[in-house]
Amino acid sequence: MTLKDTMSDRKNAAFEQFVLLSKRVFTGYYGTELLKNRKIRIGFSDDVEKNIRGIHEFIDNKENGIRWKYPEILFRVYDT
Repeated sequence: MTLKDTMSDRKNAAFEQFVLLSKRVFTGYYGTELLKNRKIRIGFSDDVEKNIRGIHEFIDNKENGIRWKYPEILFRVYDT
């Protein structure tokens, strides 16, 4: 990340790091076997429409969205 990154870029990077941390904690606590039949639920909330659109694109992008990268995660976005 650089100082030229937008707020949306920084939020996306932080969100992905949170996803990775959550996955590590979940599998460390419950084991990888439990993930075979379940999904980890992770949500994101923001009150800025631009950030909501940005994270939505980051999650759902067909080519490189994190929904496809981490199929064991169920993502939810909340506009607060």
